[in-house]
Amino acid sequence: PGVHPRIQTAAYPLPALSGQEIPVRLAIPLISAYIAIEMPKQRAGIPSTPPSKRGGKRSAPAAVTPGNEGDAKKVKVNGVVGSEEVAALRSYLLRFTGVSHKVSDSTLLSDLRTVLDPSTPMSEATPRLIAFLSSYGVARTFPKSHHSNFPKVVVHVRSLDLADLPVNLVESLTECFKVCFGRRNVCAASKLLNMLGLQVPIYDSLARAGLGLGADVTYAEFYDAFMESYGRSREGYKVAAKGILGDLVGDEVRERLGRGLPDEWFMMRGHDSMLWEAGKKKNKTKK
Repeated sequence: PGVHPRIQTAAYPLPALSGQEIPVRLAIPLISAYIAIEMPKQRAGIPSTPPSKRGGKRSAPAAVTPGNEGDAKKVKVNGVVGSEEVAALRSYLLRFTGVSHKVSDSTLLSDLRTVLDPSTPMSEATPRLIAFLSSYGVARTFPKSHHSNFPKVVVHVRSLDLADLPVNLVESLTECFKVCFGRRNVCAASKLLNMLGLQVPIYDSLARAGLGLGADVTYAEFYDAFMESYGRSREGYKVAAKGILGDLVGDEVRERLGRGLPDEWFMMRGHDSMLWEAGKKKNKTKK
């Protein structure tokens, strides 16, 4: 009683209060705070979990799908359940929208676009580049004693022909890293190029493990293996994207990111998530 019908709904259930009454003056702030936490989860496909008793077990999350998937096999990718492609894509979108990470990928993409823009002063572009590398866990691989060389990286990235083949772009950027920092750092190069909105598969240890590749594999070999694996699931990702992207990534977000982001970019990032999950499982079996 007294709760607005748009608040008390099945989609946004209020937390059970176990019969306890709360003052009216606290009710509105409590409801507002609860919705502020739960709405992003609902939009990203994370089921709400009611508070459990201390020491009690939580029930398993319900499957999240873009529609009726029939008898499709359900899997879990980073806690998201659904068909392989749906779970993988939703898992990445948690990161893109900022539900699962402190800084959303949409924000990082926007910042990197300013790094790419020649009109952005180097005094702003360089810190944003380093902040991105830190968010993606690769800043530590660049010696602080050589951080003064990051402006050279900015200049190099701005000079790249982004329409070139992914393998060529990664090779060019890794050579720049080698000159500036003494190591090629293929992982950092692929992450940076991917987060410029390019369809460049991210090369890291978990993705390699998920593909069954060794640590000494070249980026060209990794790229071929990734695209072959992705190609086998591409139709499934297309169906998943059609049912998910329109709800979670609106046109205004893509427009704000400049050149926009094609569905294919999101689909490939979903496959990244699937490979990372497979890599984690393979690493566990080795221990």
